[in-house]
Amino acid sequence: MAIKSFLVFVVLGFCMGIVQCYPQGAPAGTVLTMFPKHQNANQQRSASPFVIQTNQSSFSPSDQVNISLHASDGREFIGIILVVHRQSGDREEVLGSFTNFPQDKLMTGNFLGGEANYITHKNNDPVSVIRLTWNAPDSEIGNVTFRATFLESFRVFWWNVTTELPSDTFIQQPISNPVTKECKTRYYREAEKHKVIILVEPITIDHVACGVNLGCLLYPIYCSGPDCTAGVTFSTDQDNVTFQMWANAEHYVSIGFSGDMTMGEDETITCVYDGNTVSFQHGYNPSRHNDRQYKMDLLSEMASTYVDGMMTCSFRRPYAMNVSAEDGTVITFDLHDSYHLMVAWGDVFEGTDVMAKHNQLPVTSSQQIQFNSYDIYRGKSLPLLTNIHGVLMLVAWVLFGGATTIVSRYFKHMSSGTKLLGTDVWFQVHRGTAVLTVTITAASSVLIFMKVEGLSKVAVLHSWLGIAVISGVTLQVLGGLLRPGSKSCVRPVFNWLHFILGKSLHIAAALSCFVIFNTDFLPAAQQLFGTVVTTVWVVLQVVWEMVLEICKYSMTTKASYCMKSEDTLETTGGSVPSILLFFYITTMVAVLFPLVMAIFFF
Repeated sequence: MAIKSFLVFVVLGFCMGIVQCYPQGAPAGTVLTMFPKHQNANQQRSASPFVIQTNQSSFSPSDQVNISLHASDGREFIGIILVVHRQSGDREEVLGSFTNFPQDKLMTGNFLGGEANYITHKNNDPVSVIRLTWNAPDSEIGNVTFRATFLESFRVFWWNVTTELPSDTFIQQPISNPVTKECKTRYYREAEKHKVIILVEPITIDHVACGVNLGCLLYPIYCSGPDCTAGVTFSTDQDNVTFQMWANAEHYVSIGFSGDMTMGEDETITCVYDGNTVSFQHGYNPSRHNDRQYKMDLLSEMASTYVDGMMTCSFRRPYAMNVSAEDGTVITFDLHDSYHLMVAWGDVFEGTDVMAKHNQLPVTSSQQIQFNSYDIYRGKSLPLLTNIHGVLMLVAWVLFGGATTIVSRYFKHMSSGTKLLGTDVWFQVHRGTAVLTVTITAASSVLIFMKVEGLSKVAVLHSWLGIAVISGVTLQVLGGLLRPGSKSCVRPVFNWLHFILGKSLHIAAALSCFVIFNTDFLPAAQQLFGTVVTTVWVVLQVVWEMVLEICKYSMTTKASYCMKSEDTLETTGGSVPSILLFFYITTMVAVLFPLVMAIFFF
């Protein structure tokens, strides 16, 4: 029953992860990006067949501008999101309001204090043309840009379709909120191998100052500064906190301020390189996605450098900044308080500055950070329950699972003639290690049930291998309880099936380790280290079994190998000397330690 529930849980978790969409319209959190993240589908790179047409060539304050949304070739579309921005200055502000639209297809939304200032679809019904009205604000706002995203289907869409509309009365652009700050960069191409982005004044990080006059978050936990894959430094003055952040990233690096160690209800500040320009974005994670926030003009002294795959960004942030949830609730993140600090990095959707979901797990400080301190903090990529799950599985299969299989094959005459609780010693050892393997595997599986939603989305093959292993060990235990008597004619068949299933489970467990250590959500350094150590374990296991097989053969044929004497041949019956079991277990314990490090040190 538990296995069946686990299967359902994993499948449901995976399905929930891939079918999130908004047939009822784009949420407010997408207003600043305008990008539908449908199964990570990218925008169409061809010229948009869809257009935005207005009934006038310019406008004045309080004008009602009639708009037509349609395709030049008459094709239909199922979704739309439309907003209006200034052409220059504060291009994040959403202007005006929408009226006179087909209410069976469209609905308006209120974005950060505005009323009906963006419009989107309310269903997936196809239409070929939509007509509506935009009401200009009462005051002069300068020239504007109509900006839309058209969805022809769930995965086929055109992003950033624009039409400009000049102001009749525009003389000089009034800017009440001065700028959406951008950090311009220059770039050079060397031998067409890689791109080196160099700021006019490159950022340098004083790693030596960590713990002296800089607070630092460093990752992995064993790094000292220049060798860190990712990190953050911070220092404070009376009104601001200055941050520097870096990561091995292609297109963005982001930090988040969180009340716990999991993604959700976090403020983010992100440095994004779109191929030409580095921009800074303010955001909010309500759960497992990022809503770009309005505005960034409280940030200052922003700069970025991108060299040989390492992206480094710096900025100053006032102690207190606000974000708005989708329901309009204003949430304040005040760095006088302590927060867990997160670092994430990843790619953008092609041709945009819109962040795609990070492939690798974000790094999270293991404790809440005091931003006015000069302490050194360490970051981890895997949650604690996931770490414990991994360690338990390794103990179960590297140590006890291996011992279970070899004891029954090579050490049946261990302590020959001596009984333990009425049964041969080898069988009690075999049964005891088998029970420990099953018990630890089951406990580990129960723990990961609590994290299965996250893992099922990014480690599906590992999840199914885990299900196969827990199902197999359960079957193996039931088979052991129901095994035929020693004189039964089917006992040899049972013994072979029992042996084959045991070996298969051991192989599946090793394969599961390889799969998880080669999953993109783990940082590259952890993938490499974990894969190397897992390979060492598998090679040592194979070598040991070859050695034991040779010893077993030599014992049977009375050859001169494996530390035996002539007077023991009659009593061993082909069993390998027990001292080799001690050496085998010592080897597996030795390889277990670096495997545990592969989980806990990243």
